[in-house]
Amino acid sequence: MKTLFNGLRAALFDLDGTLIETHIDFAQMKREMLSLVSRYGVDTEPIRGLDVLRLVEAARAHLEAAGRHGEGYRLRLEAFARLEEIEREQCASPVELPGAAQLLAILHTRGVRIGIVTRNCRSVSLRLLRAGNLICDTLVTRDDVPRTKPDPAHLRAALAAMGDETLHWLHSGGSAEASSAPPPIVMVGDHWMDIQAGHAAGVWTVGLLRGRSPDFFAPAPPHLLVNEIADLLPGTETR
Repeated sequence: MKTLFNGLRAALFDLDGTLIETHIDFAQMKREMLSLVSRYGVDTEPIRGLDVLRLVEAARAHLEAAGRHGEGYRLRLEAFARLEEIEREQCASPVELPGAAQLLAILHTRGVRIGIVTRNCRSVSLRLLRAGNLICDTLVTRDDVPRTKPDPAHLRAALAAMGDETLHWLHSGGSAEASSAPPPIVMVGDHWMDIQAGHAAGVWTVGLLRGRSPDFFAPAPPHLLVNEIADLLPGTETR
């Protein structure tokens, strides 16, 4: 763990489930979005396996490809408005995750730039930051970018917003896979999509198991697996 923090310049974190616990029913979200796109006459079978946000974007793209641009625009607005309603309702009583605020504070005092990269909406994300006393240099939500995780553009947007010089490392072909030196950038998340985005961006990755089997991260194995965010505190022994 000591090696992870040596030379670290920027740390990117997922929010929900990584830095703070909420009670979002993602299955409900998906059911409602499938129902919504179906009302717009979009066949849901080809897109049923996508995550919620990519499902909405795929439906919008389908409508636009059929020349139904206005409907595609309205679908996205209606979908995002309903998703925000669900998040507001189900994130009303967040629970702090032990070690999260402490870890961010330690990184901040060490001069490490902190970015939070979340697929949640901005208004709810800001409320969660306040509830968890979570400090960061930049927050990039789904409302701020056209493409969210697992697209690496979401992570790069956070680094660009921080004006971080490590972007030059990425642009020059730097990669966590190509170097044995301590990583200048790390992405931490509790879902394999966070890790997939980190791999695609060429940064080092840490997955949080949260009591699950390591097989959960089979679609995108991280460089390091720990159980909880508190396991990343400097001096903590990890397996």
